[in-house]
Amino acid sequence: TTVIAARIAPSYNLNDGGYMYMEGVKVHEFYHNINGSQVTGLSPFQIWLNEAVTVHIQRKREHQLFGDDFRRLYEVLLAFMPGTGPLAQDESAVAMPIEPVGFNRTQELI
Repeated sequence: TTVIAARIAPSYNLNDGGYMYMEGVKVHEFYHNINGSQVTGLSPFQIWLNEAVTVHIQRKREHQLFGDDFRRLYEVLLAFMPGTGPLAQDESAVAMPIEPVGFNRTQELI
């Protein structure tokens, strides 16, 4: 992923939302460099799993930076954004099932 300097370096024009975004991008892409570079992405499930772990680490860091209450409220508001939130994206044309076809038991991950 290419990250441009305008997205990771604070400026005088940066508002609160921009600062949150900047911190999130830095943590997310840094963790991809640590963990994600070794992922081959042989299947949509592997790509989803890599992205899910990276987002989890990103959210943990954001909870440390901005506080649990603030981040929880932000996540709830984001979830219910009409048209752009994750609930709306689940019904979009590009949505994929979380579990790949043929995945029936947890032991298949081992």
